[in-house]
Amino acid sequence: MVSNNELQTKLKSFKQEVGTMNNKINQRFATIDNKIESFESIVASLKASIDVLIAQQKFEASAENEDWRRTTIFQTLVSCRKETRKPITDGGNNMNVVSEATVQKLKLLIEPHPQPYKMAWINNASIPVTKRCLVAISQGPYSDFIWCDVLPMAAAHLLLGRPWLYDIEVQHNGRVNTYSFMFNNKEIVLKPLREETIKGHHE
Repeated sequence: MVSNNELQTKLKSFKQEVGTMNNKINQRFATIDNKIESFESIVASLKASIDVLIAQQKFEASAENEDWRRTTIFQTLVSCRKETRKPITDGGNNMNVVSEATVQKLKLLIEPHPQPYKMAWINNASIPVTKRCLVAISQGPYSDFIWCDVLPMAAAHLLLGRPWLYDIEVQHNGRVNTYSFMFNNKEIVLKPLREETIKGHHE
């Protein structure tokens, strides 16, 4: 006949086994939930990319007979450490940016950002901005040193935003899509380049 002490011992052991099993089940479900959330995030990003691509293709198809400058963002070529880099200009962006790939490629010196922040991204995500870099660029008679935040970026090597436009008092001609400013008492006019020219130069 089983004593009370033996029953209590077996009951305690059984409860411990049940607790261990519950923990394992909860961990397994948590892992599954994380994978589902990650998969849903990837799907959403892919859908967003596909939507942008389709919209871009439709827009390009409808603009075949238009002046190419009407539907093209400003992009040009500048020299940076004796290599050609592609910057784009965006007056709607409140920061200057250099891509991480460019920093690594040209071995540019980086330093901690004096005012680190987080930049909002797709899917309610955010990217921490913790580094900056002083980038030297030149084109013809124009040369400058520009503080840029370091971020992953595929669209261009450099993004010149509101700080650059403000600091040197840049004037934008929306019709011909040029940027002009004074440098060493001379007017500098940066002209846009076609996408095929940009690609051909880097091939």
